Amino acid sequence: MRGEAGVASKVPPGRSNHRLGMVDWVRVAGEVDDLLASHHRLIGARRDPADLPPGTAVIEASHTDRQSTLIVRSTRPIDDPSFTVEQLTLEDLVLAYMSRAAANPLPVLETMR
Repeated sequence: MRGEAGVASKVPPGRSNHRLGMVDWVRVAGEVDDLLASHHRLIGARRDPADLPPGTAVIEASHTDRQSTLIVRSTRPIDDPSFTVEQLTLEDLVLAYMSRAAANPLPVLETMR
């Protein structure tokens, strides 16, 4: 459904590792453990997100005058001592992508006559 986001999952009996996807086109998909391992919250001195290392995608950013808090997806470990690195919960991950979807809606395709 357009404009709605949610979690799509299949939970086999006795298994907790299932796939996660976002409705309203796919924003992220994969095994939950892999997604949580590749997403982090970075907290540190205010910084331009464009200055992050290659392979780091900013999902959500918030800033105060002196501090940046970033939710990122990274293909590499975050070894920047200027940031405190925190693991995300599944709820944090879903909310970050829902916030991103609300801020950057995908275009609706329409047919023209």
